[in-house]
Amino acid sequence: MYLTDGMSTYAIGEQLGCAPSTVHNWLNRHGIETRSVGSQSGALHHRWKGGVDEYYGDNWARQRRKALQRDDLECQRCGISQSEHRKRTDLGLDVHHETPIRTFESPENANSLENLVTLCRSCHNTVEPPNTKQND
Repeated sequence: MYLTDGMSTYAIGEQLGCAPSTVHNWLNRHGIETRSVGSQSGALHHRWKGGVDEYYGDNWARQRRKALQRDDLECQRCGISQSEHRKRTDLGLDVHHETPIRTFESPENANSLENLVTLCRSCHNTVEPPNTKQND
């Protein structure tokens, strides 16, 4: 999809239900050279804000990292570690918004550490079923 269709890591992540960074890391691990940030314009750019519901705010990446560190890179429901989760799923742990983004005035406000929790994909899918069109 990245090479043949010219899709961005953001678009691929959205389609597969994972973070753009997960797609980027997978491409790197498999020797696929990635385009530089900003090479995709408009809706193809992973940081595009125009009219998409999936925008998590400018502070999302930083707050996500802080939540992962605070939670010692472990799922807060089942306790699986990030390394074990990667072995089983080839994905990093998720960071979940306990109160959905859509209920806040701005995405940045939703990204407070008090509203974020580290979950494995299985636990995340338990608290928030996949394939829903929600921003949490």
